[in-house]
Amino acid sequence: MNTILLCILGGGIGAATVNLLDNLIQKLMERSGKHMSKIDKQVNALWESQRFMMLDKIVTMGNRFVESGSVTFSELRVFNEMYQIYCSKLEGNGDAETIHDMVNSLSVVKE
Repeated sequence: MNTILLCILGGGIGAATVNLLDNLIQKLMERSGKHMSKIDKQVNALWESQRFMMLDKIVTMGNRFVESGSVTFSELRVFNEMYQIYCSKLEGNGDAETIHDMVNSLSVVKE
């Protein structure tokens, strides 16, 4: 139960951060005609750090699931949601693909 709660909280925090960054970037893009180089660098640094944090979370969770040999449906759902955010919103570079495939090949067990 603690694992599920941690997965949900971790995934929720990651998703909220991605949405916050996405909104921030959209607002910055709307401001035309102003020099935003310092803010652009800061936003890019936040974006990169969030991508690496999500990659670390995905790999850490995935390794734990692989070591246990199984995953619950809830854990798998959260894991796949995080992976999709990492790939689509954060433009992940495929570093998590192997662990993603390994986790999705595991047996799904009851909660």
